[in-house]
Amino acid sequence: MTRFTIMAFAIFISLYLTGCRSLEKETGGEIRGEFNNLQWRDLQSEIKEAHIHDEIIIKFETRNIPEYEIIDIEIWEKTDNVLMDFIKKLQGTVRNNIVEINWTVGLDFNNKEANFNQEIENNGYTIVDLVFLIKHNGQVISSDLLAVLGLMNIQVLSNAHEPRRNIELIVVGPHNERIYVRTDNDGWVRIRNLRRIGDYMVFANE
Repeated sequence: MTRFTIMAFAIFISLYLTGCRSLEKETGGEIRGEFNNLQWRDLQSEIKEAHIHDEIIIKFETRNIPEYEIIDIEIWEKTDNVLMDFIKKLQGTVRNNIVEINWTVGLDFNNKEANFNQEIENNGYTIVDLVFLIKHNGQVISSDLLAVLGLMNIQVLSNAHEPRRNIELIVVGPHNERIYVRTDNDGWVRIRNLRRIGDYMVFANE
């Protein structure tokens, strides 16, 4: 190795160490962790909406976070850009710079203090959007919104408790919107994608 090569190598090391010290000075002596690409997911892809009781995945990428470190997240209901109701606290483990957490979408309809329950009581329905927050060393990072959708499963039985097949039902929503559906061979109707979660009335159209 020539003298020039040795000097160049020494200069490179000096610059690298200077950069590291500068970064440590800016972050109070430690390299600050980063969290990127926050996603709500199903088994195949990123999602923007999910039904109550759906099993989904919370996923995000990390940088400068030690392997196997446990990361706390909180799920909140958010209305008009304001965090309203705390929903759930979860934990995930960093593996290969990725955290994945399984969660079943759920709301506590017995909590009368919750904003969404008060809206149901006052207005007959609520519209729920969720975010998850990563809280780590003073940082708070928020995901995008997840729209929560309601679903309705109804079975129509005769007086003899036999399924009523091919019966037309009228489902009336809290804004007097009407949904016309028919029962299947087992007397069931399954309605999904209800953006308004709340009180619905059901009538047989006979």
